[in-house]
Amino acid sequence: MEHSVKSRVLEDLTSVLGDAVILPGSETYQQASGSYFSAFENELEPWCIAQPGSVAQVQSLIKTLRPHVDSGHCQVAIRGAGHTPFAGSANIHDGITIDMRKLKGIHLSEDKSLVEIGVGEIWTTVYTELEKHGLAVPGGRVARIGVGGFILGGGLSMFSTRYGFACDSVTEFQVILASGEVALASEAKNPDLFWALKGGLNNFGVVTSFKMRTMKLNPIWGGVMYYAPEAFPQLLERACDFVQNETDIDTHIMCSTGLRTSTQLDFSEELSKYSSDGMRQYWTTMTIRPDVSLMTLFYEKWQKTLAQISDTKGLVFAFGFHPLTKFLLENSAAAGGNAAAIPPTDGPLFVLLVNPTWELQSDDEHVFGAVRNLMSELKHLAHEKGMLHRYIFTNYGFSEDDALSGYGEESVAKLIAVSKRVDPNGMFQKGVPGGFKLRNTPSST
Repeated sequence: MEHSVKSRVLEDLTSVLGDAVILPGSETYQQASGSYFSAFENELEPWCIAQPGSVAQVQSLIKTLRPHVDSGHCQVAIRGAGHTPFAGSANIHDGITIDMRKLKGIHLSEDKSLVEIGVGEIWTTVYTELEKHGLAVPGGRVARIGVGGFILGGGLSMFSTRYGFACDSVTEFQVILASGEVALASEAKNPDLFWALKGGLNNFGVVTSFKMRTMKLNPIWGGVMYYAPEAFPQLLERACDFVQNETDIDTHIMCSTGLRTSTQLDFSEELSKYSSDGMRQYWTTMTIRPDVSLMTLFYEKWQKTLAQISDTKGLVFAFGFHPLTKFLLENSAAAGGNAAAIPPTDGPLFVLLVNPTWELQSDDEHVFGAVRNLMSELKHLAHEKGMLHRYIFTNYGFSEDDALSGYGEESVAKLIAVSKRVDPNGMFQKGVPGGFKLRNTPSST
């Protein structure tokens, strides 16, 4: 960004946010820009960071930035908690990062059937507050991740078999459009936008809060179980049997690696311990139909890739399957559906997650290349067997994925129509490049 442009933009931003505009060189800037989940996001250097503290400030910020964005003078990133790991998803080099973490708040309705959640929250604080009232919501399985990107990507919860994707429990979004207007999106108000935000990511505006249906908090029987590596083939057989012959709508498994009775907060905090912020880490994904022979072949290919990169310092190389059961897909559709538009008849399915973590930047090319080759081979194998599904779980998507095309042509066409209605100049397509953009799908050309 040219110096003269920066001066004009800074003057405009300061008139709106005052000292909540943070520039490089300050301790506050270093803390904010270095607090992402992945090292790849931490290594980007935005020209400035804007930290609005209210809905009104977000409105003014968008109104102020729009002419600069529309003219092509600057680009913007929108950050919730900053958990999406690939570079540029919620941060931007030499642009403006809008840091939404100050927009907090957890407010129950009078009858406690709904909770309004500020987009700056993480699930730990949500669960902690709701437990005081004997309540829960179908939120993140990992407690320390942010609420915003999780919901906008669809989200899987411990209760997804009964309630569908996490976004299916949202009843209303509050979102700032490119015009600066505060819009409410629900089944009654802006229903097309409401549907689009359930999986449509950051393509339509800046979400500031959302309301979710609550449920009674009951004890959960579960935990993390460990098996010897040689037991993994049998684990795959049991996982396939589980999804193909499911009988319990309140069962949820993650097949990747002492059970007890505890709470949603406790189990989600347990899963939080399996990763640390600031590491060189990312995930990539695909979706397949359950098939023991295919999944066993996947496991063998993963082991070969592990051998190729085993000399990588600090390597942790996770490989797992997350079921999308028929109950989940049926209950998602019954709740009104979402942008992913997976027909219940497509189920059951498995979301494959591959998640490498390592220490040194010098190993980046080695790890990225090996995992890229692995995923290409796995997709080819699944396609050959007729087991590859179009869906890409966006919460686990990698920057190279064409994630939104995985929603299907009809869904993408509807998303594009909503985008053109609420953002006719394409501010959130051209000016907010991070994440998965509608303008990059084949249907948009």
